[in-house]
Amino acid sequence: MVHVFVGLRGSAADLGLPAADFWQLPNPDLEPESQEHVHIAFPCASDPAWPRRFPGRSVAVVTLPAPDAARRNEETGLYEVLRDEGLLERALGRLGDRGLALLRRHFPEVQGQDEFLKVSRPFRPGLSHTTARYQCDDLRAYTCIPGLFLGGADLVGGGNLSLEGAVQGGWLAAHAATGHTFSDLFLRRRSLPEDLRAVQQ
Repeated sequence: MVHVFVGLRGSAADLGLPAADFWQLPNPDLEPESQEHVHIAFPCASDPAWPRRFPGRSVAVVTLPAPDAARRNEETGLYEVLRDEGLLERALGRLGDRGLALLRRHFPEVQGQDEFLKVSRPFRPGLSHTTARYQCDDLRAYTCIPGLFLGGADLVGGGNLSLEGAVQGGWLAAHAATGHTFSDLFLRRRSLPEDLRAVQQ
């Protein structure tokens, strides 16, 4: 995955940018260009302080897969980020162009308003957004291995690109490790933060 950061001329209100995020998940029943995972966010539209701090400017963040920036290692069978800087820069340039094209396709009002484009280095956010992921019964904090608990954003569904999802996943894992259940939390008003406060006193 990579982030494509696009600086735009015009405020979020002028361009009609939504505060809600846009998601396109792979769907084999649709046309080929709808087969990839795409996430588009406009942080400037959801931040009330943005117009005061950056008048007449907006920003879009397009997150998309980066198969161009990885190569399969024949020894391990795993994919790894390109190590050749020249190849990586060319791949990131292609990804930036694709991210900008996706932004313009889904939000035509930004056409011709882009002033700045930067592509992040590839990163691995977690599990893919597929139906198989949501049908998996084993994707929870408890595992079949005693003493091993799963944590992180993958436990809580769609928040795999967010700090909130990671915090919630950690919270679930911590409660699983201490043996807390929903009845402890809601009926007995007992939780990990309450137990930690009691230990500190």
